[in-house]
Amino acid sequence: MAPARDAARAYSALQEFDDADVIANFLIANPQHRQAIRRAQMSEIAPYSEIRDNTIAADMMPIDMLRAKLSFFGATHFDPRSDRWVRICMYAGAPYPEDLNTENADDWVYPETIG
Repeated sequence: MAPARDAARAYSALQEFDDADVIANFLIANPQHRQAIRRAQMSEIAPYSEIRDNTIAADMMPIDMLRAKLSFFGATHFDPRSDRWVRICMYAGAPYPEDLNTENADDWVYPETIG
């Protein structure tokens, strides 16, 4: 929720700023909103570039964020040993390059969702 809270605060501060002025001038006057403005600018070109979760929840563990990040790189099988580290399997069941074709090239990572 921290990114949402920060965005709301930046938006509130922007309401008192002239729309015709450039964002750089707003950030010079309000440097505390730099990260929120950067997130907003990044989302225009990369809408899925950010993990959407409650990053300041009391029960949020760093290992949860690690698992989410690792999943972007192909980790699908997690073997947690504790709440501090995790063993993963990368690309389990991946086909060999010669087995890829236009029908299966995009979907082999998550075979349980096919069909």
